[in-house]
Amino acid sequence: MKSLRNLQFHDIEKPSNKPRKLRRLVLHNSKSSFEIDTDELNNANFEVLDRNPMSIPKSYITFSNGSVTKDLKITSKNGVSKLNSSGLSNLSILINYSNGRFNSNTTFKVPYQDIELINQLRNLGYRVQEINPSQEDEDDIYIP
Repeated sequence: MKSLRNLQFHDIEKPSNKPRKLRRLVLHNSKSSFEIDTDELNNANFEVLDRNPMSIPKSYITFSNGSVTKDLKITSKNGVSKLNSSGLSNLSILINYSNGRFNSNTTFKVPYQDIELINQLRNLGYRVQEINPSQEDEDDIYIP
């Protein structure tokens, strides 16, 4: 699972109940780069993570391959070439709650042809490495 897309966290039988919040989230990843596309990130539903600053211990997002995940790879898909406001919020949550895995200095890998996404991320102050999408990253480690 790359995100919480299409999962329901509110009570459909009794809408007056508060939505459920997650404290821990483990996302599937089998390489050194966590790859997610713009459409998935725009609909990732990460806002259900409990972000109350008084929560102890702090909520976090981790990856199924543990410390093998080193960076983020974001690609355009399904005609979605940029992140919308929800996508930007989800990206921020992913960075801030990744248990130290990512931070403001994280470099995003983006296919060189995704110009709109590259410009959007750079204009927001993120570091971007343009990559060739037809080549596997040399440092990617496949874990079945």
